[in-house]
Amino acid sequence: MKTEHQICTGDLPRDLQELVGIIGLKAVLQLCSHYGGERIYFPRTRSFYIASRDREIVATFNGRNHLELARRHKLTTTRIRQILAENGVGQKAGKKGRKKRS
Repeated sequence: MKTEHQICTGDLPRDLQELVGIIGLKAVLQLCSHYGGERIYFPRTRSFYIASRDREIVATFNGRNHLELARRHKLTTTRIRQILAENGVGQKAGKKGRKKRS
């Protein structure tokens, strides 16, 4: 059996060879050692950028700049309001409008 130092990229399955090109042989072997036999899901990086964008929207919201934020982030003002609501921001203490009927 080969030791870590004797293994070359060609010994690995094709999908792992591609990973070697990205993170290196040593890192791939460490992943195999740790997660060997398991399936691993790698999310698309887009989800990380969305989370970062939403944090920025919340941080820069001043109570009145829905349209500015929408234009800056290429979103609708409705989506800006949704993001703010999901983060507990921009909601008024008491909603004004129609009274409930008894």
